[in-house]
Amino acid sequence: MTPEELDKVTGREAWRRWLESRDCSDVALTVDGLREVATIAARLRRESWTPPPVDPDLLAVRRLLAEEFPTMAAQMLAGERDHITLNQRFLAGYKAGKAAR
Repeated sequence: MTPEELDKVTGREAWRRWLESRDCSDVALTVDGLREVATIAARLRRESWTPPPVDPDLLAVRRLLAEEFPTMAAQMLAGERDHITLNQRFLAGYKAGKAAR
């Protein structure tokens, strides 16, 4: 992973953690919220956080979804849509199918 790629995934993780700490009705990003996200990102880098390895099944599902939704292929392959319910259900079905073999 390049330093630039690590910066991007660290930023996404900081954003995810910030959103997770919020009430669903309180997700408007204010200047204070932006400072909080930046603080989380700085802490992640200070602690040498790295993303966990990606599940090979998830990589396979990303490729399938990229083929199914070509206009979002780049987002699918980058994992930027992993949180979408459809993608999570597709992964669950993929895993269930593999387990049934």
